[in-house]
Amino acid sequence: LEPELKLSLTPAIDTLCDNTSTGILISSPTGPTNPIRFKYIINPDFPDSLVYNSVEVTGLFKGETIVEGFSNLTDRAQRLIISITPYSVDGYGATRCLGIPVDAIIWVEPTPKVTFSFEIDTICTSLKSSLTLTTITQSLQDVRFKYSAIHTPADVEVYYSQDTFDLVPGFTVIDSIVNNTLVPQLVEFVVSPYLIDYLGVEKCPGIIDTSYVSVAPELQIQIDSIRTYIGGRNIRCRGENNGFIRLLPIGGITAYDNYDVFNLDYSWSTAESTKDIYDLASGSYFVTVSDKLNCIDFDTTILTEPDTLLTFINIIDSLTCLGADGTINAINWGGTPDYTTTWTRL
Repeated sequence: LEPELKLSLTPAIDTLCDNTSTGILISSPTGPTNPIRFKYIINPDFPDSLVYNSVEVTGLFKGETIVEGFSNLTDRAQRLIISITPYSVDGYGATRCLGIPVDAIIWVEPTPKVTFSFEIDTICTSLKSSLTLTTITQSLQDVRFKYSAIHTPADVEVYYSQDTFDLVPGFTVIDSIVNNTLVPQLVEFVVSPYLIDYLGVEKCPGIIDTSYVSVAPELQIQIDSIRTYIGGRNIRCRGENNGFIRLLPIGGITAYDNYDVFNLDYSWSTAESTKDIYDLASGSYFVTVSDKLNCIDFDTTILTEPDTLLTFINIIDSLTCLGADGTINAINWGGTPDYTTTWTRL
């Protein structure tokens, strides 16, 4: 009389990464007269969600390992049961006795994926990116992310706000990026999703994806022209209003195609909002220039005027009794030299 055929599995419950294989070791405490063999059948909860090679396998020996590869076609963890049955065979290989089947429960994780709040964003230099990392992966184990910023070090500096690994879904990358050039620079953020087990050990690498941040160069106010008269003053005569300031900013959004200085916002201390201002008296003029990327610059321009033009008549020789023998000259001060003196006899 043969004993009841039994078996044990190691492990009996397992969680696999996508596109990996099981490693279930079969053993049995039973010692029947006839040789013992094992067979198994794979029963997934959702057959269309998994790809695997075998359906039913027979003739395994004690101590063999069940090696089956699985590919998860979904973004959700998939469960399957491998039902293993021991049996004995006679000398002709025919089945004699069936034992007690044992089920191994296998979970196949999906390949971790990352999704971004944007595929490409544009910011001003020295400002922070705002890239939020999320996932559509529904796994048994927790999803994590790690990333790196790819750029040319001579042109761009990236100041990481915190560690770039072990990031949870919903994390927002807020790194400060500095563009050291006069043209837009593209920074590539390469994000790698992965799963971690209950010990926090990284496993199950996912699909690497990228997002881009275009960094505008610094917005700089440059003076296109200021009215300048002889002597270097900006106003022709004291008290007049004939000065002007014309701006020619560079950088910011103007560094991109289809944008120019007329896509900037101007705010003058005179309450004007144009690029250039006219009919100015002497004094200080403050301007703020900004754009929709939040680039901003400030500048102050001082317009000068000459002193008030004054003329004094200096008597050198007074008239004598002879008459018509006096001498006078004009002493000029202020205004803008050189002076031209025109005399009129009264």
